[in-house]
Amino acid sequence: MACTWHFPEFSAGNTTLTNPGGPGSVAVPANYPESFATGATDINDNIASFSLRGPSPYGEIKPDISAPGVNIRSSVPGSGYEGGWNGTSMSGPAVSAVAALLRQVNANISVDDMEQVLIDTAIARTDSQYPESPNNGYGHGIVNAFDAVSSILDGLGNVEGVVTQDGEDNEAPTFEHESVNVTYSEMDLELFVQAEDNISVTSVEVNYQVDGGETKTVPAKQISEIIKLESTKRRFLEKI
Repeated sequence: MACTWHFPEFSAGNTTLTNPGGPGSVAVPANYPESFATGATDINDNIASFSLRGPSPYGEIKPDISAPGVNIRSSVPGSGYEGGWNGTSMSGPAVSAVAALLRQVNANISVDDMEQVLIDTAIARTDSQYPESPNNGYGHGIVNAFDAVSSILDGLGNVEGVVTQDGEDNEAPTFEHESVNVTYSEMDLELFVQAEDNISVTSVEVNYQVDGGETKTVPAKQISEIIKLESTKRRFLEKI
């Protein structure tokens, strides 16, 4: 059994003269039941030709997951970087990195839970050779860092609103309105007002006169909004 402070990621292995690949070729120790084996994919998300396949000698699907492993830019001895590297040893670090992110989000997450998160959020992959998922080429699919980390974040959501600051609003709001000179009894009349202010527009009141010169005031309903850095513009409607 793997100890709780070590994530047992192992690369599935590459084809060699003594191991030409094919079904059941996944290498030791990636083929152990306790191992979380990683296969390699290319730029098109297809399984790499050199990536060793399952099943394991213990009858389990291997690899468990896949990650990019063809033409990878990698760190190399001498504090440098170099492109063109191929192998499941290029794929394994990607999966280990996502596992490390999970541990960063939740320091108490268990190895079993980490493996389950990686499996549950992987992007399933199939092809003509492996028409069903999970399979012995891609495992449960290609590792998905964003979904894996997002699945264990507490309070994940969207923040909406307007950033404000202390100050005085010394600039009067402006508005555009096309006046109606005459209307008739029992006639539905829609009045539109477009109000604009350099700070904010929270409400608009419409004043109108009825027969006899009486003035009435009614609140208008907001129907649209445009927010720019320099102003807030809102369109209001009142039906009389």
